[in-house]
This record gives sequence, structure tokens and C-alpha cells, in this order.
Amino acid sequence: MNILTTKNPRLSVTLSISVILSGCSLQAIEPTSPDSSYACQTATFAGQWTEGDGPYGCYFQLRDPATRKLLARTTYQLTVYASAKKTARVFDVESVTDAQGRSLFVKMPFPITPDKIRFVQTIGKGNNGRSGVLIRPTDGAGVPFNPYRISGCGQTYEGVTDETGQTVLVKCETIEKLHVEFYSRDQ
Repeated sequence: MNILTTKNPRLSVTLSISVILSGCSLQAIEPTSPDSSYACQTATFAGQWTEGDGPYGCYFQLRDPATRKLLARTTYQLTVYASAKKTARVFDVESVTDAQGRSLFVKMPFPITPDKIRFVQTIGKGNNGRSGVLIRPTDGAGVPFNPYRISGCGQTYEGVTDETGQTVLVKCETIEKLHVEFYSRDQ
């Protein structure tokens, strides 16, 4: 088992990686598929909140990565980046999905594509937060639908990464160490 510890002024994260992951995902879902949390839905509906400014806009529907069911009335964080490198945030919001699992409508001056966003469920409360992403060393792509366990902030959460390899965002009241384990589907 390899252990990687990262220190951040706001939160410390420890990753325990018990296996080396390679190969293709058996359950791949294209981020542009209607069954994806990352599919940009361009139609607006009555009563929908809108944030941002620009000619390009859409909302997203948050889905449970394991079951693909819509997550109604669930806290989420939606981040839009200027480029696929995800180094410069241009929009960041934490909110709650509606009864159909929809986010608010986001408007940007550039097209909103799956490689420029992070849209994840949040758990816990507080101003300090972290989420993980599992990356394949062979090509740098996210590893979708891989089991993981996060412990810290007085709780333990088990889930599977989403279609881009992201975990949930864990929020804490204080700066704490998180322990993240990614493991094979066979364990």
C-alpha cells in the first residue's frame, strides 16, 4: 500500500492507494451523455435560479455515481474553470439541487464543456473542504466508478468516483486530516 500525504494550509489529506489501477472502465459513461452529471442542459424552466453572465449557459443534474439516480435536494459544489487544465476558477457555487436533481443555471462568456467543470455532492459542514480525484498514471484520465472510502471530520463516507474520477467534497468546521482509500472493485 502506498501512502501519499498532502499538506494544505486549510486541510491535510492522506491518500492510501491499495492497488495500481489501469485499463479501461467497464461502466464508462460519456460526460456528454444525458445520463451524466456533466451533461450541459441548455433549456431553462420557470423559477430556475441563474448565476453568471454571458451567451453560453446550462444547468446540470447531479446523479449518484453508483446507481445513476438523480440526487434531489442534495448539497453540491459546481466549479467552472477557464480551461480544461482546471487551474483558474471563474465560477464557484455551493447550493442544493431541486426536486429533479438540477443545479442552478450558469451563464459564461465561453462554452461550458465537461472538461471545464467539477460538479460533485458535498457532505459535512464548514468552510474547509476537499475532494479527491483518481487519475490513471498511463494517460492522466480520471478513473470512473472506482470504490473509495474517506474518513475524517468525525465521519466515514464510502462511494464510487463519478464519471470523471471525482469523489464527493468533504466539508469540515476545522482543519483536519482526511484519510482517502481507493480500492479495486473486487475488494
